[in-house]
Amino acid sequence: KALPKLTRSSLILQLSRGAFDVTALHELVGYVVAYTTDPAGAGLQVRPGMNMADLQQFIAVNSLVAGTGTPMPMLVPSGQPGDEDWLHQLDMTGKGTEQYPPEKFEEVSKHYRNLMDRFRQISNSIRKRNAPGAGREIPCGVMDPLTLERSVSL
Repeated sequence: KALPKLTRSSLILQLSRGAFDVTALHELVGYVVAYTTDPAGAGLQVRPGMNMADLQQFIAVNSLVAGTGTPMPMLVPSGQPGDEDWLHQLDMTGKGTEQYPPEKFEEVSKHYRNLMDRFRQISNSIRKRNAPGAGREIPCGVMDPLTLERSVSL
């Protein structure tokens, strides 16, 4: 199957999917410690006649798991030390070979603020639905934007 024609719409969909995959989806399905801490679990190694990973593979896989399990800054900055706003990373004025006018960064800043506001609204909605007596038997906050980390450098 061929890739779709590159359009503004298809680019928005692709970037949105990438952002979702490395934040919310990764948070939902990215916890693998329970599978890798047993050498007979998900050792990512096939050895004929054996039902578990060897020691070298076991250590290598769990080194990777430990490294990717390191807490990252939050998607919606909390303001705590080490978890500051990341808007400055989007500032392309006066950097590199392609310099953008300050007006462009003002526009990006507006979109960033709108995105952060929308994330907070979504979080409030999730928290209301999870509140006792709100109708949910089992609260589910795994997709709450205020709990998601930035698992990729922006």
